[in-house]
Amino acid sequence: MQDAVGPLPKFLSRDQTAEWIGVSTRTLSRMVAAGEFPSPLRLRSKLRWPEDAVRNWMDGKLREFNARNGLVPPVDPAPVRPIKGAARPRVKVG
Repeated sequence: MQDAVGPLPKFLSRDQTAEWIGVSTRTLSRMVAAGEFPSPLRLRSKLRWPEDAVRNWMDGKLREFNARNGLVPPVDPAPVRPIKGAARPRVKVG
């Protein structure tokens, strides 16, 4: 039976997170301490970063880079679908 919440999030270790963003583990620790990167979660005695938090941070950095360099942001491949049961805007005709 599948949980109604959806799949469990994936968590990344310090080494995996540092590799994903292309820095050393020491630089990652400095970035967290300076507030330049999301803080990790402590799961038992281990520090872990939710994959979504790392992806969101990377997406934000890409948007900053694109804006700074006058580049067009990438097109979102997933179209936005209306929420089922939500009211639709009324349009007057004529």
